[in-house]
Amino acid sequence: MELFVVVRRALEQRHTDRVRELTERVKQDQELLTQQNQMLESKMAALEAEDSLSKIELNRLKEENHALQEEHQALVNQLRGVQNERDALRNSVQEMAIVQEKVSDFVDLIFIRSRPD
Repeated sequence: MELFVVVRRALEQRHTDRVRELTERVKQDQELLTQQNQMLESKMAALEAEDSLSKIELNRLKEENHALQEEHQALVNQLRGVQNERDALRNSVQEMAIVQEKVSDFVDLIFIRSRPD
């Protein structure tokens, strides 16, 4: 009977030691997981802050792009106006050259007719 008690106590002690060992391992795992979770939460907070800043920057760039597009369109319109003015001036110059040539021909004709033969 005494052997049975000794074996039983040894088994109980072994069981107690194993439970203590497993409890300690679970505690360490929990601490590790808590640290990893905190680290991941910090990373997530940093990424959320970066995302927020990126969205703000994106909105700013969209507004800037819109302003630049409007400015570009205004400059294109202004350029078209200048090109139209240039074309009108060219036409005027050509018309003046034609008129000048006609005037010159007319003056020559008058000069020739006014000469005594």
